[in-house]
Amino acid sequence: MSVVGEWQQWNEVPMQGTENLKIRVATPNSVAQLKFVIDCVAGRVVDVPATGGWQTWQTVDAGSFQFSPGTYHTVQIQQVTGGEDINWWQAVWTTEPTGRITGYGGKCVDDAGAKTTDGTAIQLWTCNGTGAQNWTRRWMAA
Repeated sequence: MSVVGEWQQWNEVPMQGTENLKIRVATPNSVAQLKFVIDCVAGRVVDVPATGGWQTWQTVDAGSFQFSPGTYHTVQIQQVTGGEDINWWQAVWTTEPTGRITGYGGKCVDDAGAKTTDGTAIQLWTCNGTGAQNWTRRWMAA
């Protein structure tokens, strides 16, 4: 069970585009609140409903954040009132982010020869803004 002022933090979380945050919680308490703070910017205070017990889980919408493509973030969950257990949280895209992906040495992930067929080699190449360096993220790991 969490207490007032307690927080958990994750560093270097890849997020881009519009991300809708969800959190799975359990509490027998009628008043419990938490909030996400990303890169020191607080999201809205989330009212956690009484779920019926410490092992009765419910997924709650925790609001949306907007991020630039190819960026990494520090994510905190802060306990405003405490009194709930957290099972997991996830960020779910509400848009499919499109843009370049930068890698080692500031180079861009590039589709070799600008081909679109399965099995085409992928490489790091000097960023040049061509379609071979434009990517759309369509999946995520929670």
